[in-house]
Amino acid sequence: MHRIGFIRLGTIVLLMAMLMVSCSKDPVQSPSVQGPPPPPLESLELSSGTLFPDFSPSILRYSLKLDSTVLFPLTITATAQDSMATLIVDGAAVDGGDPVAIDTLAGTYSDSLTVIVVAEDGTTTSTYTIIPTPAKFPDLNVTVSDNPTEGYIYLADVNFTQDPDLPDCYLMILDEHGVPAFYRRIEGRAFDFKMHPNGLMSYYNVTGAGDFPLIEGMWVVLNSRFEEVMHFQSSDDYPYTDMHEFIMLPNGNAMFLIYTEHYMDMRSVGGGPNMRVIGLVIQEIVGTPPYNTVAFEWSNWDHFEMPITEDIHGPFVDHIHGNSLDIDFDGNILLSSKELNEITKINHTTGDIIWRLGGYHSDFTFVSDPLDGFSDQHCARRLDNGNLLLFDNGSEHYPSISRAVEYQLDTINWTATMVWEYRDGTTYAPIMGSVQRFANGNTLIAWGATNETIVEVQPDGTKVFEMHLPTNMRTYRAFKHPMP
Repeated sequence: MHRIGFIRLGTIVLLMAMLMVSCSKDPVQSPSVQGPPPPPLESLELSSGTLFPDFSPSILRYSLKLDSTVLFPLTITATAQDSMATLIVDGAAVDGGDPVAIDTLAGTYSDSLTVIVVAEDGTTTSTYTIIPTPAKFPDLNVTVSDNPTEGYIYLADVNFTQDPDLPDCYLMILDEHGVPAFYRRIEGRAFDFKMHPNGLMSYYNVTGAGDFPLIEGMWVVLNSRFEEVMHFQSSDDYPYTDMHEFIMLPNGNAMFLIYTEHYMDMRSVGGGPNMRVIGLVIQEIVGTPPYNTVAFEWSNWDHFEMPITEDIHGPFVDHIHGNSLDIDFDGNILLSSKELNEITKINHTTGDIIWRLGGYHSDFTFVSDPLDGFSDQHCARRLDNGNLLLFDNGSEHYPSISRAVEYQLDTINWTATMVWEYRDGTTYAPIMGSVQRFANGNTLIAWGATNETIVEVQPDGTKVFEMHLPTNMRTYRAFKHPMP
């Protein structure tokens, strides 16, 4: 128990009466008949610490950061707009305005506090929830929340500077006000936290430094209780399971990217006689233990031209830099390769290239696109309408500018017609970024490494959601899903 003292007997009687009423509802009652609206609070105050967001009667969920400003015992004082309503604060029935003292909080999302407002008739209630967060949980700032698409934001924040004074890194599931419904602190770094169509969740856990851009890590799969149930890594031939993409297939298998390295003579394109060249492998791994049995494998070394023709600079050549995978309607693979400025469709059975969009070897001509294509792109997704949506980092636009962009692909006339784009006019993110389209036509955009902002926009560009992470904290991607 959080509260100091005892629960009133009246609380138990009241809750039993509420349960009896709820169980005796008329099963043939017309769904058009609505009861009275839930009774709201008038105020909700703490003796120390700060609620996030600021209290509003219409907002039911809040967080409380357990930093040095929170002093125990912590008292909660609530008043209802209806003076005849009953308040139940942390399990205790109280008169409006009477403080309830809390002796301690564990600092986990499950250790929440509730304030329940029960109307005079005992049949309608409102529940306000306060979720404690650790002292180094990131401060999130929601500047727009105007009826966004239903669901919760999934993300993993990243501290690229390794500054110890910055917030810790967490897996987070956030509501439309930035209040966590789930969080888990991660040692080091995590990437690409999301839910799959089968209801399982996954994220990439960095386990070693590797030799940049090769990273040592694994994909961790969680069930609906956030328990680790599977770990996927590449087969023994490849030590570097990459962090950019992980998808779970309808057959129960998983597909992800692997970075590899070869040493090659690059003197013909301005490099050295024995340069380190980074390539790409796609593996589909069987979804049963030991989770490293290969069902399908594709390598750029077998299908893309070498040597490359781009300028050589630095100690290695990042030839491909694959960063997203998607399964097309016909079961074949869509691969995004940042360094090629290309989306490639790959036969899932033979590995043959079906077509190439963008870059030097494009099979398509861009139509109605003022920027004439994309560059350094991320997160290419086939939409239900048949179009292709992606995050265009835009490094090769002049000036460089990032955007979300949608193309209609015509594989008879080989055209890619831009049908929609969104750019805020200023943001340029050379790395990272994601897009997600919802059934209502809205699009969620994470602006990548330069900008700590996540937005949701309507088809006409109107913002319905905007959230900012702390300065110098980033998220590789952000997606919206239901709670598990």
